[in-house]
Amino acid sequence: MNKITLKSLLITSVLFFMVSCSVKKPDNSNKIKVLSTYFPQYDWTRSITGGLENETLQTLLIKNGLDLHCYNPSDTDLKEIPNCDLLIYTGGESDKWIENILGQSETKPTEILNLYKIITGKTGSTPNDEHIWLSFEYAEICCEAIFESLCRLVPQNIEKYKENYSDYIEQIQNLDLTYKTITKNLPEKPLLIADRFPFYYITKNYNIDYYSALSNCKDYYDVSEENLNLLAEKLKEYKLNSLLVLDDSDKKIARAVILKAKQPSCDIFTLDSMQCISLQESMGTATYLGKMRSNLETIQKVIKN
Repeated sequence: MNKITLKSLLITSVLFFMVSCSVKKPDNSNKIKVLSTYFPQYDWTRSITGGLENETLQTLLIKNGLDLHCYNPSDTDLKEIPNCDLLIYTGGESDKWIENILGQSETKPTEILNLYKIITGKTGSTPNDEHIWLSFEYAEICCEAIFESLCRLVPQNIEKYKENYSDYIEQIQNLDLTYKTITKNLPEKPLLIADRFPFYYITKNYNIDYYSALSNCKDYYDVSEENLNLLAEKLKEYKLNSLLVLDDSDKKIARAVILKAKQPSCDIFTLDSMQCISLQESMGTATYLGKMRSNLETIQKVIKN
């Protein structure tokens, strides 16, 4: 009985040793940990590194589909932010909580990129709106800062990062040129946005007229009767058959405008602000450039509709 028991224990020990050796958990201890608050920053970094490489471990902070304007950090977030190697955040009003965490923590990331400060330093003026990724000019500035930080943190990959960065900047510039060409030749009709308004840079940079139910992105449903009537009037005045809403919209404002305009056949299209991305979408085929291309197609469709 003792022999059988001893033999069984020996077999069990050998099996455990074999399994332990053959199925190893990935070791992330030596990887550079990059933490991005929003999807555009995450995708810019992913494009420059060429994906999730052996040297970098990338994490998207706000990935549960919540709007960045109403995000509350979890206990895990509070621990991750000071302990990453590279922290990338916008630095606008919605990011003040990050600065509070950094101010109270004794531990700090090796590199911290406050994109608002970087843009201000580069252009000499503070951005007018915190949705900086909707400006290709600002996107280029941010990508340059990310590229330079990655080169400092992972010097052995400089040549690869440089190649990826150059290619990505060229893609941004080409898409910017496409925006300019297409919007320049569109009919002189406005966009009607039956929602909050995060599209300051798109409308300003390409001289697109617009009317919006709300003037900014902070107020959610405080829409005046006057603004609803205005959108309904413009819908009829310009003989439009389309309204725009944000990616997380419940479409209540749009339906109210349609009801006032008495145009039940009016279509509702989505313009992607990229401020509420789910983990599944961020890890899938979604990209910053893809979403910006889709936005251009939507603008073109709506104005021509």
